[in-house]
Amino acid sequence: MTGESWLRVEGLTAGYGKRRILQGVSFSLDKGTLTGLLGGNGCGKTTLLRTVCQQIPHEGSCYLGKLRLEECSARELARHISYIPQRSGIGISLPVLDVVLMGLNPWLGLLERPSRMQREKACRALEKVGMEDQKDRDFQTLSEGQKQLVLLARTILEDTGMLMLDEPDSALDFPNRYRILTILKKMTVGQERAGLLCLHDPVLALEFCDQLLLMKDGRVQSVLCPGLDSLQKMEQALSKLYGPLSLVPCTDRNGDRHLVPLWERRPTPESVLRSFEKSGKRHLFLTGKKGSGKTTLLGKLTVLLAEKGMMTGEKEAVLPGVTSWAVPGKEVLLKENGSGETAVIGRRREETSRDTDSCGRMEMVREGFLGLGIGAIDRAGESSSAWVSLDEIGYLESGCPEFQQAVRRLLDRKRVIGVLRKQDTEFLNELRSREDVFCYDLDENC
Repeated sequence: MTGESWLRVEGLTAGYGKRRILQGVSFSLDKGTLTGLLGGNGCGKTTLLRTVCQQIPHEGSCYLGKLRLEECSARELARHISYIPQRSGIGISLPVLDVVLMGLNPWLGLLERPSRMQREKACRALEKVGMEDQKDRDFQTLSEGQKQLVLLARTILEDTGMLMLDEPDSALDFPNRYRILTILKKMTVGQERAGLLCLHDPVLALEFCDQLLLMKDGRVQSVLCPGLDSLQKMEQALSKLYGPLSLVPCTDRNGDRHLVPLWERRPTPESVLRSFEKSGKRHLFLTGKKGSGKTTLLGKLTVLLAEKGMMTGEKEAVLPGVTSWAVPGKEVLLKENGSGETAVIGRRREETSRDTDSCGRMEMVREGFLGLGIGAIDRAGESSSAWVSLDEIGYLESGCPEFQQAVRRLLDRKRVIGVLRKQDTEFLNELRSREDVFCYDLDENC
């Protein structure tokens, strides 16, 4: 980027309670640019916007020009930053025009009412987003997409130097997605302001944004400039978020050229293995929601690794290690590969209501981990096999420190191929974030 540095974020670390979401995030935006913030669910995009807007306690600093945002009052912040969250936060009945006029609150005195000229300006803002005919309608009766357009009109009226929008396209139909992105582009490019948008659609981001921040696990993994960076660099960076893809240049009906991503719809064992080999990591874990095909893919990968001689001559698809599975509504079992011996490691809670989530329905059976579990892991670590299989490591393991330590010992002694459950627990997050682990998420890569 070559413009004047405008928003600077330095070493931002933040979260909720004891759980950290952002981990030392740093980046800068230039005036006159529109930046897209991309990443999977839970990576920290919304937390980042809220933190920059000073809504969450944090470490680090945020600057807008020479202004340190941590030193600003809420009123002063509102004069410099326009923030549109995923939900409006407006819970009372108000005419649409009054919602737009709320953008003037930081500039109006106590009990001061908007002037006639300001009301006319608010009407013109509604006209720009195609909502001028709804100015007298109750805001609460609008669809979520219409509410987003009204809030964009409020942002136009605010006329601040920094626009921050959290998934502004999420509730909009196809034509209005392009309308809102086109408006935001005109509001930023060549202007004395910058925009930062959380987006889920990389197609929109590639078409409208000057810069892309790619987030994963609470960190900015890559910064891309679609107009300047090579296709290879962008493909490699985007593939880490969205799975194997190619960027194909195309020309629209106006003659403008854009990059369109084309995905491989389902990961093959070969494509996963290629990604694993490129990573240079020691261990390969698969993760994803229930029914994503983790265990099936694990079996195919094990055979493929053996066929390629990457398992030092081992031809058996059954490797030393453990396999766990749930008996619906009853218990979770752990089996030692090879011996076939099993033990119960989870049992259904009798008092569980129908509303309890899947983690809460099972309580850990410690004896199963201490009896068979740790022994099976240690025996796998002492085997002659170079590779060990763990299918699957789940949330129950988070309650047994001794079993966790056995898995850590195994990772230090052998190469592991396995499956990790998708739950958010300290132990599962630790395994996913290890420097020697390549974790392939089927939810993000399908």
